[in-house]
Amino acid sequence: MKLLSEQTENGVSSEYRHPGKMLNIYLAGSLGGGMLSVEAQLPDKSGWVTITGGELNSPGLHVLNAAPLTTRVRLSGAAAPSLNVWAEGDDNTTYRRVFARPQS
Repeated sequence: MKLLSEQTENGVSSEYRHPGKMLNIYLAGSLGGGMLSVEAQLPDKSGWVTITGGELNSPGLHVLNAAPLTTRVRLSGAAAPSLNVWAEGDDNTTYRRVFARPQS
């Protein structure tokens, strides 16, 4: 699921419901010197906390291990970013996308 699309300022993404196991966070573009925090919603839905290992400051694929949760990302401290962020869980849709037969 695409969480941020051509993000050009600090801000918070929409929510992603992670089914559990591995959580892939893809960052493409520039963070503009900022930090991307992967956050989990508290069980009572009263707020958000940063996932351990979820403070990201460079583009690439970042893999986290998490139980099922509601997550989002927060970009802060950025100056002129241009950032795309996707979240992807370890589930059947991921396997179908990765292992789909090439179109001929």
